[in-house]
Amino acid sequence: MGAMTAPRRQARGLARIEGILDGAASLLGEGGIEAVAMNAVARRAGISPGSLYQYFSDREELLAALARRYAERLAAVAPPTATDAVVRDGDLTAVIDAVLDPMLDYTLRNPESRALVVGGDGGLERIVEPVRQAVTERLVALVAARAPQLSGAETRRVAHMCDRIFSATVPALLDADDAERAALARELRVVLQRYLEPIDRGGPGARRARALTPSNASPSRRRRASGG
Repeated sequence: MGAMTAPRRQARGLARIEGILDGAASLLGEGGIEAVAMNAVARRAGISPGSLYQYFSDREELLAALARRYAERLAAVAPPTATDAVVRDGDLTAVIDAVLDPMLDYTLRNPESRALVVGGDGGLERIVEPVRQAVTERLVALVAARAPQLSGAETRRVAHMCDRIFSATVPALLDADDAERAALARELRVVLQRYLEPIDRGGPGARRARALTPSNASPSRRRRASGG
């Protein structure tokens, strides 16, 4: 009996912490960092201030925990790797969808995204920055795989611009109703498509396939392909 009590108590405690962080996240999304006061978080979480202080000693500890949770969840929806099939063989639209779909879904389900994606609080940004940097490096690798003709500096600049375009759109997405949000998401895809189309050379698989087609092959290879 006693062996079962501790796990149940621990589960209740973890659930309470999640509820507290959910309340803090909603306040952060609605009013920014200034809105996340301990009493306001307690009210939003449906607990007393005394109960809140049992889990978090002060506002800074609470915000740090919220930023860590955001970073962990963001890491789980990082863009595909340069070796994934969609990057190797898919067209540009498929690659953009593979990157955007999970990021959009995560951003819209997490109200703290406005503050943590757009920025504004140095302490929170320091906690989230390592994960954001990892996402940026993944984007750099994707751009390098799709546009091998670019220099290292150009590749990083393109990846950074894609990240900035997405981040700049987050506030409008969070503020919009469902219909307008869907329209904005479509426009975001168009912007990225138009920006990347001039440099996209397709994935490695697509480039190899093009190189082996008769029209792109050498004369001797074309003769072998045609049976001549």
